Amino acid sequence: MCFSLFGTRIFISYYFVIFIGLMLVCDKTALLIPVMVSAAVHEAGHICAIKYCGLKLISIEIYPFLLRAKYNCGFTVKHLITVYICGPLFNLLFGVVLLAVYNVYHIKTFLYFATVSFLTGAYNLLPCAGLDGGSITKLVLLKIFSRKTAKILLITISCLFTAVTIWFVLYTLNYKLNVTVLCLAFYLFISTFVTEGKDIGRKKL
Repeated sequence: MCFSLFGTRIFISYYFVIFIGLMLVCDKTALLIPVMVSAAVHEAGHICAIKYCGLKLISIEIYPFLLRAKYNCGFTVKHLITVYICGPLFNLLFGVVLLAVYNVYHIKTFLYFATVSFLTGAYNLLPCAGLDGGSITKLVLLKIFSRKTAKILLITISCLFTAVTIWFVLYTLNYKLNVTVLCLAFYLFISTFVTEGKDIGRKKL
């Protein structure tokens, strides 16, 4: 599935569509839709930051557990940090707006979406591979240590947070299976041992 939006080529894998459909069927916690909305706001923050930095976003490819962005050259470390920070920042601003609406109309749906948006922003600030916090941590580590040492340190940190997330999933199995949280744990695992294990210097949104 491919189309163009504001001059940017958007490709959505059919596997991603099937994956979302399966999650909608399996997830009984009603968490998936707020997460998807928060994720869309998050990526919009990255895209706005790229535009703000005066860089051209060429294409976006969406797969299960992977969003690949291609853009023209010219990124500095300052640009990268700006792009990484703006995703969680948009989640924060979106959550604040929803809280303001909730305080006026007292509709709990707005509070629920606001909470998920805040959590999405906080989750992406974790210093783990594949997350914005991990990308910023990567840049800092590469400034201090060699490439090999930086990779080992980032993978170690990511493993710790992945283990905590998996423990949380197993702990909550006694109550109700949270497919969304399970997928977040799987994403951390894939990012740590597949993506980051191959290339610590790869630029991702």
